[in-house]
This record gives sequence, structure tokens and C-alpha cells, in this order.
Amino acid sequence: MMVKLPGSLEQAWKKALELEDYFTNEVFKQYPSLVLEAEKIYFPYLLLETKKRYIGRMSENPHDLTQIKLDYKGIELKRSDSVGLMREVQKELLNLIMPLNMRVDVRIAATRPKIIHYLTTFLEKLIDNEYPISMYVKSKTSKSKYKGSLPEHMVVFHRHNHRIQTGKMSGQQLYNIGDRPKYVVTYKKTKSKKLVDRVECAKFFEQFPEECPKLDRLYYLNQIYDAIKKLLVFHVPDLRTMVETAYFTIQRQLQNQTSVCSYFDAEESDTVKALPSKLPTKKKRRAVQKKSSKKATQSKTILDFF
Repeated sequence: MMVKLPGSLEQAWKKALELEDYFTNEVFKQYPSLVLEAEKIYFPYLLLETKKRYIGRMSENPHDLTQIKLDYKGIELKRSDSVGLMREVQKELLNLIMPLNMRVDVRIAATRPKIIHYLTTFLEKLIDNEYPISMYVKSKTSKSKYKGSLPEHMVVFHRHNHRIQTGKMSGQQLYNIGDRPKYVVTYKKTKSKKLVDRVECAKFFEQFPEECPKLDRLYYLNQIYDAIKKLLVFHVPDLRTMVETAYFTIQRQLQNQTSVCSYFDAEESDTVKALPSKLPTKKKRRAVQKKSSKKATQSKTILDFF
């Protein structure tokens, strides 16, 4: 049972202990086995949409109010298969939403500018591909038996061992059952939507990047978005718009497309070089327009990716 108490942390504890004594000795007087205990106090307490998803600064000792720690539920931070970039983003956002420093203002109006600034910086670095490969690495424990087809990490497991045995990779050890193969997700233009068709051994990707497809930053952006949208439901209502802008920018990069804005930002000499030497004829322009309009009807919206 949770009770909303007014006042400071010290006043809240005083009231909580009074309620504990009253219910135990008065309300439950006829039932000695029933005891109401003031277990902990959250100050403040942020409820995220549902009662099973929350963040709060938690105090468990009424005699030492300096012992404060962050408590949360319904937020995936401890999964062993999550990538380092996701853990870093979530951890930083948690620190901004609910800092342990009791003197810091944690009202949404006060923390929102800091959160938006951090997200903007993060998305810019992701667009510029400034994060090291190690931040994108995933890993899972390998097993001897699986039902159905092999999962992504086992495909990497066998591919890694085959490369070592055939001499394509040197200075690496073979994976054994029980190890955690490390892999990254790459970007491939393929009809298959299966992740298993796009994974690559992290060690091979670092040693021979020229032999591997580009890193699929869109996949990682989707994963991070799904994780942080639960955290920022009140702080950044337009989070989707921020992510969409970054998503399409990265998509153009992976598909080697040039944004029309680059022609206005570039120098005059660069603009002249970028423009085609010969403009298409009227007949070709109509053909291009028909083709683009047909593609537009078949193209996916951002809703298909999130």
C-alpha cells in the first residue's frame, strides 16, 4: 500500500511512523499477527503511466536521511544482452530525471531542457557515427541445443570458429559452448527481415571492416527509442519527432543518398560539382515522376519501423 504524504522527507518519515503505530496498535488491535510497517519513502516519486512502472529516490532508514538510492521498476536496464549504447543512454537519462543530489530541482519543467539537450547531442553523435563499435556489441550465452533454426549469436558462433579453422582470422580463440559470442547488426538491402541474416562477428567487423556491410544504426536507434520512450513519456512528449528526423538522416547515409539541404550548405564550387552535368529531358523527367509516385505509394512510413 502506498500513501501520499505532504512535507519534506523528514516530515514524511515522522508521519509514516505515526501511521505505522496507529494501524498496528489501534486498527489491528484485535489481530496481533497483523503489523503495518513503514518500509520506505520515495522523495520524489514519478509514476510512469502505470503503477508497475516508476522511478524514485528511495529512503529506507528514518534515522539516516542521507542514505538515498535510486529505485525503479518496469524499466529494462539490467538485461545482459542489451548493448552498451542503450545502457549508457538510459543511465544518463535516469540521472537527469532523478538525480541523487537532494538539492537539485527534479520537477519536469526544470529537468526537461537538460534532457532535450542530452538527446540532441546523442542523436547528433549517432548521425555522425562517433560512437565506437564496442558500444553496439551484443552478446548471448551459447548452448548446445536449440529448437528450430539457430539464433543470431549461434550463427556468429559457428561463423567465427569456421574462419579461425580455415585461417581467415588469426590471433583469436575458438568459441566453446557456454561462451557469449559478440556480434553487431549490419545494414543489408534484403527482403528478409530476419535479424539472423544481418549479424556479423564483432571481432571480424573490427579487424576487416572493408569486408563487412555498414553498421545498422537504424536498428540500434529503434531499440533505444523503444527503451527510452517509457522513461520520457512526460518529459519529452515530442520524442518521436526528434527520433524520426535522426532516423531518416541515418537512412539516407546508409543508402548513400544526399539530402537536398546539403546543396544549400555547401560552397558554390562544391554545389557545381554535385549537380548533374546534363539535366534530364522532359520525357525522362515524366518517367522519373511516375516512378517516384509509384514508389511513394509503396513506401513504408516510420510507423513500420517502431
